[in-house]
Amino acid sequence: MGAAGFQLTGELLERARTTLASQLNISRLFYSGSLLKRMDHPFIDDGMQIDPHHDSANPHVDKANIASYDWSALLYLNSVDKDFAGGELAFHDIDIDTIVRPLAGRLVAFSSGLENLHRVLPMQWGKRYVLSMWFTCSERHAHQRLGLSAARAAKASSTINKKSDL
Repeated sequence: MGAAGFQLTGELLERARTTLASQLNISRLFYSGSLLKRMDHPFIDDGMQIDPHHDSANPHVDKANIASYDWSALLYLNSVDKDFAGGELAFHDIDIDTIVRPLAGRLVAFSSGLENLHRVLPMQWGKRYVLSMWFTCSERHAHQRLGLSAARAAKASSTINKKSDL
């Protein structure tokens, strides 16, 4: 990914954090974690994929994995039906499931608790790229080396041409 990729990722994390804080009227929101994820179908075991034993199709709650995660967000980097099939985000609700179609540039945000049991539908073909992000309302649990501080440090050392907005 290199320095430019790290800088871009830090800026995307910060833009997502400020967008969520503004849209959800949250005065204190801190970066807590992220994962740049590629899913392939058929699976390619090249060391760059998620753990081959991890099944994203299993319903889960993000806060059950890391208790300090208060808000979850996904930034899709490519689009379903164009670059891949399957891989939609499914929220399991009491009355009806809600399916979110991945579209390049779409930012999906949701609270990380039990109210948002979700999973990724199985891939059918292609490559799916997403930046998964988690945020906390607790400054004590904020990640100190990434997010805002990394974006500011990278911006101070160089500039980047911003071509799109969240």
